[in-house]
Amino acid sequence: MAGLLDDYMAQVQDYKKAGSIGAGLLADRPNLELGQQGLLSQMQSAESEYLNRISDPLTYYQQNPEAQGLLNVSPELDLLDLATGGGKMAMVAAARNLGKKAGSGKVDDAGRYIDDLRYNKSEYDPRYSPRKAEEALYRPNVNSSKDIATVSRVSLQDLEGKPYVTTMSDRTAAGGILEGIGDKGLAHGIPLTGGQDYMRSHPDMWASGANVTPQMMKAATEMQSRTGNNPIFLPWRMAPTGGDFAHKTGQTMLSYAAKNMPSKAKKSLNADIKKLIPDWLGLDNPKSLDQYGLLPDKERKNLMNHMDKNYRDKGGISVTQARLAVSDQAQLNAPVSGFQNVGRFDMDRGSVAGGGNATYPSSVGGNYLGTLDTDVTAMDLNPERLARAMNKKGEFTSGPQGADLLSTRDAPRRAMEVGTWGGVIDEKLLRELSDKGFKIDANGVITAISATGAGLLGALGIGASNNSYASEDYKSLSGI
Repeated sequence: MAGLLDDYMAQVQDYKKAGSIGAGLLADRPNLELGQQGLLSQMQSAESEYLNRISDPLTYYQQNPEAQGLLNVSPELDLLDLATGGGKMAMVAAARNLGKKAGSGKVDDAGRYIDDLRYNKSEYDPRYSPRKAEEALYRPNVNSSKDIATVSRVSLQDLEGKPYVTTMSDRTAAGGILEGIGDKGLAHGIPLTGGQDYMRSHPDMWASGANVTPQMMKAATEMQSRTGNNPIFLPWRMAPTGGDFAHKTGQTMLSYAAKNMPSKAKKSLNADIKKLIPDWLGLDNPKSLDQYGLLPDKERKNLMNHMDKNYRDKGGISVTQARLAVSDQAQLNAPVSGFQNVGRFDMDRGSVAGGGNATYPSSVGGNYLGTLDTDVTAMDLNPERLARAMNKKGEFTSGPQGADLLSTRDAPRRAMEVGTWGGVIDEKLLRELSDKGFKIDANGVITAISATGAGLLGALGIGASNNSYASEDYKSLSGI
């Protein structure tokens, strides 16, 4: 029975790694009096219960208070505590598809739990807020009817041998229309265009400024010529304020004011804006959002700060609230310079002027490959490995940044912000990252479930299961 006991204890460890959803399924010390068949029966029962919890995590969450608050963030992110070592993102798609949060059971017309519309302070990076004492902040109401590609999990190890290009990405959401905040509506719906998920919701891989996308293609061409392989794209995550450049942050403040601000305050705000935009059409006119978008970045931000300072207590919202509302809710507490999605350049299509969106009018051809399951950041990946900085003409300089690129966290990040970088994910790099404790391979529990279709017992070679499991697929990138 030794082999079965080994399998039993291995499965106990797998359930421990699975966090709250795997808790309490098997005893650390099995009852040997049950015999071989008894232990096997226990394992099969535990597997069945585990799979039920995965298939309907919200029900498990609501019925088990001990599973709540484990991450001290939101119920939505508590549900992501399915696995460790980067596996918290493994249930992102499922949590999004739920379209609601755990609570008392009473829901509004949007299917959201009424008693869970407010954020608590621990749910978001403190850099979202410019002030220590912040008013109550509420979750966004997003109509997610727009098609968006299903999340496919990939590991850093899957990318071995691939050349890459990396540049920065804000945290804004993609794939829906922002229609309200908390229990308040907006006068005009705000399209959410991304961000990281741009490549999951648009025919092209990326959108940026007209001067940036050619630089990205130049870097991709450089990496292709160096390696002979088509490069992948690894955008890294900016600080929470990075989304302020996008039109939708300020547009959300304007749309909220149009719907909820008393007439006297609205008249005053319209007068203020008219000093900046002489032909201002007024808050109630949906075309005014386009007028705002035509302002230079500095003036857009000045107007946002003006509304934040003078009108957030007069029926408007703060800039913090607007930032949270347009953000991808899975990234509210995500690390700066962290990776998320992986794309593949279409070298033939290249840079496409006019192919982006209102904020970023140029696009880069390519497609979504998968969502990266790793805790490695751009700083850890060390983009100076084959990277070379560009000059103002978009030309590569003669050499890498130098050995001290990663000696501090601030200076190299700023260097990355103002340039496009590339490199190769080679065996040496992966070994170094693994030796430092970074996650480079797929999550064991999730991979066993989604890749083999055999469940935990099947992965241990004990038996097979016909259950279907997670909503996300683990995707092998061999041969890309």
